[in-house]
Amino acid sequence: MDQNTLARFQQLEAQLAKQYGAFRLFGLFHFPARVWNWDLLVSAPWLAQRPEQAYEILADALAKGGGQLANRIGGPRILDEGDPLLALLLDRLSLEHGLQVMRDVDLMQYEADYAYVITCQRMHDRAAA
Repeated sequence: MDQNTLARFQQLEAQLAKQYGAFRLFGLFHFPARVWNWDLLVSAPWLAQRPEQAYEILADALAKGGGQLANRIGGPRILDEGDPLLALLLDRLSLEHGLQVMRDVDLMQYEADYAYVITCQRMHDRAAA
């Protein structure tokens, strides 16, 4: 993925976090075997509080700020608090508004060849600091 596209997604995450609240997870995952080969995996308390608006908020943000990559994303995938995939990622990473590049990521039943994680944080860790 090119640096310009990554920068756009970092800006998108920062803008959404500023407008709505912090993300628990915000990352792009590439699955080469799929037609829509990118997933935007997200989790945030504010998304859970707005279930009927969550996908619309994310889809609008992607359409405005995602560039060409937005056309290859199968859609944002919102992970709920109890999702085992979210727990797995939270156990592996800890960052906010950064960038962690991962290769050959085993995500339970999924295998991503690349992942670009911008935020992955346990919310209670942040409050305790």
